[in-house]
Amino acid sequence: YPTSFFQGRTHDDLFIKLNFEEKKFFYATDLLSELNKYQDLVLIYDEMVDSIKKYYSDTLHMSDSDAARYAKMTASNLILHEIFYR
Repeated sequence: YPTSFFQGRTHDDLFIKLNFEEKKFFYATDLLSELNKYQDLVLIYDEMVDSIKKYYSDTLHMSDSDAARYAKMTASNLILHEIFYR
């Protein structure tokens, strides 16, 4: 995702619609809460975030703080879309 997608946003802003008629949403913060229930999923998520952060730092030359923040949001967004839109 381009950095402009995440500027000014937090995990509270990331969501997907589960049901368009009833306007049911599932937020990235909910995803993180669910992941935290399972240590193996936390490890996988952290590895995904580290990989994305490395790409943002090495290839896009982002600052470490921006790379870390955007990597977490990218990972969460990708998981949400993979789970619910596939």
